Amino acid sequence: MDMVLTGKSPNTLPELKPYLSRKSELSVQAGCLLWGRCVIIPPPLQKLLIQQLHASHVGIVRMKEIARSYFWWPGIDGHIEERAKTCSSCQKIRNAPQLAPLHPWDWPERAWQRIHVDFAGPFEEKMFLVVVDAYSKWPEVAVMHSTTAVKTMEKLEELFCRYGFPEQLVSDNGPQFVSQEFATFLQVNGIRHIRSAPYHPSTNGLAERFVQTMKHSLKALQNEGSLYTRLNQFLLSYRNSEHSTTKVSPAILMMKRQLHTIFDLLKPPETKQVLHHHQQKQIEHRDKKAKDRVFRPDDTVLARNFNNQSKWVPATVISQTGPVSYTVRTADGTVWRRHVDQLLQASPAPTEPPDVDCPELNYDGSENQCPITEEEVPPMEVSETPSPPVNEDESARKSTKSPSTISLSIDAHNERRYSARHRQPPNRLNL
Repeated sequence: MDMVLTGKSPNTLPELKPYLSRKSELSVQAGCLLWGRCVIIPPPLQKLLIQQLHASHVGIVRMKEIARSYFWWPGIDGHIEERAKTCSSCQKIRNAPQLAPLHPWDWPERAWQRIHVDFAGPFEEKMFLVVVDAYSKWPEVAVMHSTTAVKTMEKLEELFCRYGFPEQLVSDNGPQFVSQEFATFLQVNGIRHIRSAPYHPSTNGLAERFVQTMKHSLKALQNEGSLYTRLNQFLLSYRNSEHSTTKVSPAILMMKRQLHTIFDLLKPPETKQVLHHHQQKQIEHRDKKAKDRVFRPDDTVLARNFNNQSKWVPATVISQTGPVSYTVRTADGTVWRRHVDQLLQASPAPTEPPDVDCPELNYDGSENQCPITEEEVPPMEVSETPSPPVNEDESARKSTKSPSTISLSIDAHNERRYSARHRQPPNRLNL
């Protein structure tokens, strides 16, 4: 305010830099310091205004818009963002985070090495057990009158006796897939069971996408025969058609031959390179709107809650069970398995803006001198050539020019000084 009223620029203190860059826009009206039409708020009142600004729990953008219409202080945007991110009420109702970068499944080396299993329906009062091979995209569909674990194992045994036992089986967390009988059945046959994160169907996306395609086709063929006839017609066409990912029909990769139909499709070579190129395109498309997040054990996070209570609850990371899957423990000791898209980074505890002004500096080195941090004091340059003696009166006058040299000038009186040598250059012209 003295600078605005008197026009004299004070010493370049670090805390005055934001004001000095706007000194031509500052004014004083009715004892208030203004920047344009915004009142500059002193530090003791900044926390109170931030709380009042977030009283209605509006978002960061709206808080900034309101603040820019009425008041300002250096660093106000950072204080607004910190207040919004550390509000516990706002964190409980936050939207889902940005999608994580796409992490595609590794392409198997051979057919029937990894299969994806899922249930579809009810459709026309029937349930369908869908099994898709990850290598060839070859589908198998069985009409189920019961979806118990025992009936599911019977249908899978029929497929295993036809194609052999797979090495991996991917499924969701349905009751028949998490039962003890199903776990024993896979363990006896040496099959590794991989389950997706709860409420995250895209992990088992191969089976989920096929279910959508199958339902669409069966609905379109609804007036062209019985359910079994329509299903067989769809499977024959699907198995013999070029797949959008592999660019080869599932029959070529699974049976090593094209099935005999009235259609004969082109068979591009180098299927693995085409698949890898297609996956890279999917990764690049996802990276445009994805945000990579990695958590470590004992990290504090916010886990998605599906119990119709708080949308997000605090939890602690126990371990990482897959590239994008984690197990977390909530405050009541419950252990959840969550996808990285269902976890949020917990915000640190809020920090209060400074509410104590720095006392006025005394350049004589008295006790009420404002402390100077290491960032404010420039590093001292040490020269190998000894400097000439310095006049104490002249050094005292120079010390008043910049506050950043106050501590250096005080410490200079306590340092040990040595006399400087003055050597005359040899006069080589005298004989």
